[in-house]
Amino acid sequence: CRSVVLLIVVRIFAGLSTPLVPSLAFIFEKVPKENVVTGMARYGFAVISGYMVAGAFVGAGYETLGWMVTSLITGGVAAVGFLVVTASEPPVHGASQRPESSGVVAALVNPQFIAFGMTCLTNGYLMMLMLNMLVFNLRDRFEFSAGQVGTVFIATTMIMIACSFFIV
Repeated sequence: CRSVVLLIVVRIFAGLSTPLVPSLAFIFEKVPKENVVTGMARYGFAVISGYMVAGAFVGAGYETLGWMVTSLITGGVAAVGFLVVTASEPPVHGASQRPESSGVVAALVNPQFIAFGMTCLTNGYLMMLMLNMLVFNLRDRFEFSAGQVGTVFIATTMIMIACSFFIV
């Protein structure tokens, strides 16, 4: 991909089609209230694990297969995941135990929620900036290959897991 505009457009569509928000909504809607915390923990583990494994796979795959084949494989994995989730039978008990979502609009325009949302947006932007700068520095300054950079993502994820357990 040699076009910066195309890269930005592809990244925007990737962000808009992220399964993160629908996954959380599925957990809150379909998982019994007493198991939501466990569901969220499993969700978090899946996201972190996927990030760690994908970093190594994409780095190694890019070097041997090229970006097009690597993208097709990762897209195929995402499509299989989508089919598994949508084909799986939701639990019988779930949404029927939850009260209706009244006050959602009021919550969304709440100043504290807006401040929280802006904080999340800023932190996400800063994390992406940090990761991009890390990749550029590893490539240009230290002459890392794509596979080596992918391996760094495993270490980055392990540090994030340790921080989650011991700092938060």
